[in-house]
Amino acid sequence: MRYNKGSNMPARTSPGQTRSALSSPSPGGSEKLARGGCGLKIGSANVGTMEGRSGEVVEMVGRRCLDFCCLQETRRSGTGTETFGRYKFLWSGCVEGTAGVGFLVEEKWVDKVLEVKQVSERIMVLRVRVGKLVLSLVSVYAPQVNRTMSEKEEFLISLRQVLSAVDARERLVVCGDMNGHAGRGKDGFEGVHGGCGYGVRNTEGEMLLEFADAMDLVVTNTWFTKDDYQLVIYEPGGYKTVVDYILVRKAERSMVANVTVAPSEPALP
Repeated sequence: MRYNKGSNMPARTSPGQTRSALSSPSPGGSEKLARGGCGLKIGSANVGTMEGRSGEVVEMVGRRCLDFCCLQETRRSGTGTETFGRYKFLWSGCVEGTAGVGFLVEEKWVDKVLEVKQVSERIMVLRVRVGKLVLSLVSVYAPQVNRTMSEKEEFLISLRQVLSAVDARERLVVCGDMNGHAGRGKDGFEGVHGGCGYGVRNTEGEMLLEFADAMDLVVTNTWFTKDDYQLVIYEPGGYKTVVDYILVRKAERSMVANVTVAPSEPALP
């Protein structure tokens, strides 16, 4: 299904490695989304659950010196916040305590948070002031490949509504487990896919690229040449896959200095 701009759009990595983006945007001259000369470090990880594993996850995020980490499959029910050392954990789940998304926010940014939108167990938004700019960070967890197509389309409809509501003056970063394979090549999606992906595109990957194209986003993972170990997340059995993605607006692609996989994290099963 092809999505058109302006239309109403229908829109598992298994837990494992964490994907991080080093954002160092400078489109606004002195209004850089950066601190000092390095920039924000934003990560994304499917943690499997935060129950009984929160300490390990927080240790990993701190060791990786992340400012923010988007979390998927947190398996926390309802909504809430909790502090773990230098990080504040904010989550959005459902009554059953399945799926779930959230953020770990480094303490220096906690008092800069302007708004938290707990949209559903699959979408959550964090608005935070960074210098003179506002960053809208979105943590997402798309339905798994074995879920119904209508559920996947409903997820993308909801995500479109959320992203459309973000002020154009704010910087936008979408991170998460999209449960789709965008594939190695950019064929048909020039300007969205950078041609440095991995594997074969599937239906869910096609939907992701169509969604990104309709929303004027780019899949930043595909714009950096990487060795497999910096690109691929390994599932049990040695199956290689890439389903975690970081998306930004096309006009803001230059703000992302690097996207890579941090391998072999014991905190992530």
